[in-house]
Amino acid sequence: MRLFGWQADRAGCAWWRIVEPFKELATRGHAVGHDVRYTAEWDDADTVLAQRTCMPGPTGSWQEWARQGRHIVYDLDDDLFSVELGAPNGRFFNQPEVQQRIRDNIAAACRVTVCSERLAEVLAPLHDDVRVVPNGVPAYLLDRPMPAREGRLTVGWAGTPSTLAELSLAVRPLRRLLDRRADVEVHTLGLPAEAIREARLQHSRVRCTPPIHDPDAYLAAVDFDVWVAPYRSTAFNRAKAPTKALEAAALGIPIIASDIEPYRRFVRHGETGFLVRQDHEWDAYLRELCDDDLRQRMGKAARELAREHTTEAIAPLWEEALTP
Repeated sequence: MRLFGWQADRAGCAWWRIVEPFKELATRGHAVGHDVRYTAEWDDADTVLAQRTCMPGPTGSWQEWARQGRHIVYDLDDDLFSVELGAPNGRFFNQPEVQQRIRDNIAAACRVTVCSERLAEVLAPLHDDVRVVPNGVPAYLLDRPMPAREGRLTVGWAGTPSTLAELSLAVRPLRRLLDRRADVEVHTLGLPAEAIREARLQHSRVRCTPPIHDPDAYLAAVDFDVWVAPYRSTAFNRAKAPTKALEAAALGIPIIASDIEPYRRFVRHGETGFLVRQDHEWDAYLRELCDDDLRQRMGKAARELAREHTTEAIAPLWEEALTP
């Protein structure tokens, strides 16, 4: 097949849903291309996969392709009908005209692909062919050396402006851990130091790495021994993929995550990480993972779990979803 992926961005969303899957599809003999701009050289593509198309210009092209009978597949990895107004892009996605364009473009598609079962349930009333194609990690990540503690134990959090509000769930437990243990540091990845200070995660042993927009460079910057992934139980978060748990598992890092829908499906509590059901459990699980032997065992188990969720393993689902 000739396949074109119309990216929504050049960052993480496109990496998970188009860039890495299309690399694997190319190894399977398909002619693939992808970019944030569509060009006429792909007018003969068998399938166009587009991410969250909702701007007026691209929507016009999408609707015209539908009228022409082209095979077009609409992909979402977020519940764009549940974006909070206070989120960085909240005002945009809550505009009635934007919401309507998303609905119209879903309806015009031949098929819809999503990253989670919950998101499929949200979109089911809008289309009769919604396929769950979960995110997968590229297998090469499984070959990277596992964390080996040298000096201080590094507890890490990775996020963006849209997930800064989630960090608040773990701020106090992290500060208490830093106060109790001089051999621990916290590394935040993805936001400038000012934003982390505003979130009240202030301590002499908090190290901040600003945004890294290239996904491969971002993963290379992860030097965590323990990964924390706090999330509020909101409609938006419940429809997401367990991205941080996938990344942590691929790198052999045990995770402590909030016990909400996507993470509950992936993390094996007590084996590959811990799921936090009540606030006081953050402190308990952080203390437990200061144990080197337990952390190594969990990291190895997490990496074995990641082998079941590689881009290569998921490629047949993409082939099926993109075949006219």
